[in-house]
Amino acid sequence: MARASRHKKGGRTTPKGTQPANTKGRGHQHHGPNLVDDARRALRDTSPISLMAMASGIIELCMPRPLDTAEETENRPVLLETIHSFLHASPGLAAVTAVIGEIVPDEHLAAHIRDDVANAKLPAHMPPWIGTMAGAEAYDVLKMAHPYNDGDDYLVGVHWPTGEMMSAVVYIDHNIGSAVKDAFLLPDSPEGLRLRFSEMPAEDVTIEATSAADAKARIIAAISQGELTEGIEPTESWPAARSVIEWMMSLLPDGGTAYDTEPISDDDAATVIDGFVQSSFATELELPEETVRAVVQPLVWFAHDYVGGDAYRVSPLTVDILLGDWYVNKVELPTIQMILLPMILKAWTRYAHGVRGLPEHMTTETIEAIDRWAPSYVLAVDDRGDVDPRTGAPESSSVDADDIIDVEGHEIENPDLGAPSVESTSVDATEVPEE
Repeated sequence: MARASRHKKGGRTTPKGTQPANTKGRGHQHHGPNLVDDARRALRDTSPISLMAMASGIIELCMPRPLDTAEETENRPVLLETIHSFLHASPGLAAVTAVIGEIVPDEHLAAHIRDDVANAKLPAHMPPWIGTMAGAEAYDVLKMAHPYNDGDDYLVGVHWPTGEMMSAVVYIDHNIGSAVKDAFLLPDSPEGLRLRFSEMPAEDVTIEATSAADAKARIIAAISQGELTEGIEPTESWPAARSVIEWMMSLLPDGGTAYDTEPISDDDAATVIDGFVQSSFATELELPEETVRAVVQPLVWFAHDYVGGDAYRVSPLTVDILLGDWYVNKVELPTIQMILLPMILKAWTRYAHGVRGLPEHMTTETIEAIDRWAPSYVLAVDDRGDVDPRTGAPESSSVDADDIIDVEGHEIENPDLGAPSVESTSVDATEVPEE
């Protein structure tokens, strides 16, 4: 029984971490012709945020990343050459260089930069907090979550011996393989942010203290996952804020537990599927058991191995991925079984939400999402046709055979099942949601 590759592809557009209005002081990636002016303004900022964000953005601009093309790597500026020109260019850029020396992740490079800064004649009015970076401490680690568990926001504060403070909000999106999708800096404490977020109309969201060690392990792993995930769109602050977030993580304790990234075992998957098949939600479908098992098996793999480590997780956003992409392009099943997915997915949603204890209105929202996507899904499956037995790929698609989950050994016991045709499902092209 072959599985799809675990290399995450195609970051999807999903809601990022909720951000309060008027978030002034958020970090931006600075590398334009107004660099000196930007640095001068950052130097005047009473909060460390502007200089920290600018330093982090310059590091990001210079550091090679795993998914860089050869041309992108070649065209990246060399960090040492860049900061050598900064030290005597202006007071603001000298301050930026000093911060780079404190947060750049390469220890050898950091030592080299710190030596250059120590030997340079820096402006007398450098912010005092720059000289106390080694004494900065992290505090008040909070986690903001929603029962759907599409993603987690982590709030981490840091304060300096000189009295300055700031917080980072890091959003980890489980629908793109538990990768960081956005992160930004704010001049509030985490507790202040908690109060601000709690005043927003965000139903069912919880904000609670969490293990600092677990937060560190999960954020670091999510940053690494994002570096290997294609298609994640940059935001105005991410990945420019990567180095400052990594520096903040270095202030947190080790020993935490990261997200579960181990593939679900065949025995565990069978247990999950057995529970559903034996439930009233499945028996009320009046479908052959082997058909239900064949259609549900990729659901379990998808939810556990690809979007968060919970086999029972299904939400309106995962429905989007399942019906808009996953089953059409990555699951190999006969068309007669594929077209039954929306009906079986509704039953699975009711069952899985019951297992997770989600409120009824979330189940209703998810089923409404299935209804919205079902017409376009059925049209796509009908257009795809059955798989080509020679290649294992859909006869009318351009999907690579290597990128398809092969669900083997599941034949429909009753060939006269009467799978609905496009006509019998009353699909109207005007009802197809835009993707």
